[in-house]
Parts: sequence; C-alpha cells; structure tokens
Amino acid sequence: MAASTVTLPTLAELSKRVDPGWKEISPIVELLSIQHGLMGVAPFMEGNLATGERTTVRTGLATPAWRMFNIGTAVSSTQTAQVDFQAAMLKSISESDTELLKISPNKEQFLLTEATGHIEGMAQEWSSTAYYGTAASPEEFVGLASMFSDVTASNGQNVLDAGGTDASDNTSMWLIDFGPDVFGMYPRGTTAGISRAGAGVVWAENFGATGRRALVHREEYSLGGGFVVRDWRKVVRVASIDVSALVAQSSDANLLYWGTKAKHRIYSNRTAGRRVWLMNPTCAEYLEHQLNDRITAGGGVTMKNVDGFDVLHFVGFPVIIDDNILNTEAPV
Repeated sequence: MAASTVTLPTLAELSKRVDPGWKEISPIVELLSIQHGLMGVAPFMEGNLATGERTTVRTGLATPAWRMFNIGTAVSSTQTAQVDFQAAMLKSISESDTELLKISPNKEQFLLTEATGHIEGMAQEWSSTAYYGTAASPEEFVGLASMFSDVTASNGQNVLDAGGTDASDNTSMWLIDFGPDVFGMYPRGTTAGISRAGAGVVWAENFGATGRRALVHREEYSLGGGFVVRDWRKVVRVASIDVSALVAQSSDANLLYWGTKAKHRIYSNRTAGRRVWLMNPTCAEYLEHQLNDRITAGGGVTMKNVDGFDVLHFVGFPVIIDDNILNTEAPV
C-alpha cells in the first residue's frame, strides 16, 4: 500500500482536485485501488465475544470396545478444547481545515474524495493483515500465513511446500472452503464493514504548531474484526511457490501438480461452503498459461460462466484474484 506521510490536505492538494474553472471537484482516477479477493468472497459473521470469537474443538474421541457376555465395557469420555480468535480495531482519522473547505467549490465532494482514500487504505490494511498478521503485533489479528506456516505443525498436512527456497521470492495460493468454519469476524455488538463517523467541526489542538488551534472538519473511519478458522482442514495453503521459476515457466513451478494435491487435502463433507482459490495476479496469469498448455495437449480444461462472465476454474473451483498476496514471501 502506498501510504501518505501528509496528515492534512493542503491548498496545493485541493487545487489538484478542482477542475480548471474552479467550479467542481474533478473525478479521481483511483490508481492505488487494488483487488481485495478475500474481502469479496469471505462471509462475515458476528463474533460471540466483545473481543472476537471463542470456539470449541474436539480433541479426543471416546474409546469403544468389543464386548463379550458377562464382561462389561469400560467407561470412556471425549475431550474438547477452546480456541480464541482475537479481533482488532483499525482506525483512520481525517481532518480538513475549515478555511480550506470554504474555498472549495464543493465541500461535500471534496470530503468524499478524502473518505474514498481512507476507506481504500483501510481495506488494504485489513486484507493484508488477514494474510500476514502475526501474534508478535498484538494490536493486529493473526492472519492465515501465521496459522499455516509450518509443515510439521498439527495442521501441517494442509501446508504444501512447493519447493521455493529464496528468502523473499515466493508466493502462495490458497484453497479455502468459506462457510461456518472459515469466515471473517466482527466483534459482538458491532456491525460488519467500515463505518464513517463525522464529528463535524471541532477545535484541533496544536494545529500545525505547538499551542496553535484551528477549527477543522474531522471524521473517523473504523473497521473492527479478525479472521476465524474453526476447522483447519477447510484451508489448504500451497506455499513456497518460486516466483522466478513461475515467470520463467520452469517445471519447478508446476501449479497443476500442487493444485491437485491441495484439492485432495481439503476436508470434504456435506456442509461444504463456498470453495475458491485465492491467488495474486502473477500466480493466476501463469496458472492460466499452464492450463492453456494442457488444453493444447488435449487436457480438456475449460472456463466456466459465472454471472455472465468467464471465470477461470482450477481443479473445479473458481480462481479469485487478491492483490494483497505477496510475491516476496519467505519459504515455509
């Protein structure tokens, strides 16, 4: 995300948003907006805690026994454990000098252009954290890459190592079964999505310099939530995909092989949700190259029509683009 270091809109910034006749705010080409695949397909549910979601998982089954006449059966019990998924608060505040707003040809349009940039910045930050948030940053929530980072962990069978070894030249593709066991979460008593609260015109302290005050128009944008994986079997990460090998179309980056393995690792039951692939544009492009090669060779791979659009499907599941998945991951 291209973050700004400027805290307040300036006269120069206002002039960039006004048409030559200084009559209206010009439409802005949002070159910094990106594709948020995960936010678009994940269901969002209210957590059962004010701080997130607590879930109970089965950790042990009862022990049945074959019985004979005159010999009873030993008593056994099951075991469970509770797991908490932490929510986090994401905030963004905008302030605009009221004197600057007075000379704007359209105050509301100008404030809307500011709001659009704040909202996109928050979407990018949340989506990035959904993949790469870590417990080492307690103000964040834990993301998918931290949950699925170790092939020797208890969920390691769903962490597939595609072989990349460079420290920062790898990407991942994710096969996720979204539904009641895998979802975006917002804290109990709150609402989903980004909220925009206008404080209106307020006094700003230390405005521009220590001890200075000014009237400003202030707004706060809020997004609370996290990501919940109640059943790790519903997520498969194909990690350590060597990006250089992928771009070179080397046999070392065989996405068809790893996609087939992932398909057979994800848990299948009758309560399956919406299964999709999430990957970045680089991965999706070279996946399609490999699929096209298969079609040429008689593999019978086809596109599927979804809502009037041709959507790439891979081993039976739609491919969703998410620009927040990096090409600079470390290997697992």
